[in-house]
Amino acid sequence: MKPGNIPKKPFRNPKLLFLVDAVGGCLTAFALFFVLPEFNQYFRIPSHLLPYLSAIALVYAIYSISCYYFANEKQRQLLRIIGFANLAYCLLTAFLLIQYRERLTIADFTYFISEIIIISLLAYFEITSANLDNSEKF
Repeated sequence: MKPGNIPKKPFRNPKLLFLVDAVGGCLTAFALFFVLPEFNQYFRIPSHLLPYLSAIALVYAIYSISCYYFANEKQRQLLRIIGFANLAYCLLTAFLLIQYRERLTIADFTYFISEIIIISLLAYFEITSANLDNSEKF
């Protein structure tokens, strides 16, 4: 690939962003519902919160996969919605880290801060892509 062919902005394709978001939401839901409870000696986030966080991630995944398959004309608006929803999830997660900071372990902070960073980057790409002009999009 020639240097001139490298895209100026990554993830310009809304369908790809929806797919990445859906896969990420499924992975997050799986980790929160099945993996973290199995390692409760390392993760001290209150276990009653994990199904709720998992459900949010699963709803986002369903939304994103639906947009991947069915959205056409309104892709930009739908991408903006999931981008801001992802930011809201990051804020909720950060709030929970602060709320329960006294009882959390390094593993909790490592997992959830990594999740916040990854989801925030995805949200940035989604919102940026949603704000591109149609001429810039592809």
